[in-house]
Amino acid sequence: MAFVCSVTINDGVHLVGNTRVPQIADHYATAFRILHTLKPDVFVAEHGAVFDLDAKAERARSGSGPNSFVDVDGYQRFVQRSEQAYLKQLRSEQDR
Repeated sequence: MAFVCSVTINDGVHLVGNTRVPQIADHYATAFRILHTLKPDVFVAEHGAVFDLDAKAERARSGSGPNSFVDVDGYQRFVQRSEQAYLKQLRSEQDR
């Protein structure tokens, strides 16, 4: 199981030239390196919408099929999407 949070970048936060956290881009890169090494069957996050909580809970309540919270592919998609957003912003800021 993995509880993943804080891998999205809040509006207005800069990765390049950030005076509050000068190494912020490196911190994100490290987080994604670690997340790629994890192989959880179940993942949850700070917001239910991130891991489709409502749909998974409904499937669990209905008793249809195997454990609806087992979602290996969902975890991988989440990490990939989050990392791509980070890389896109990083490239954009580096090109300025």
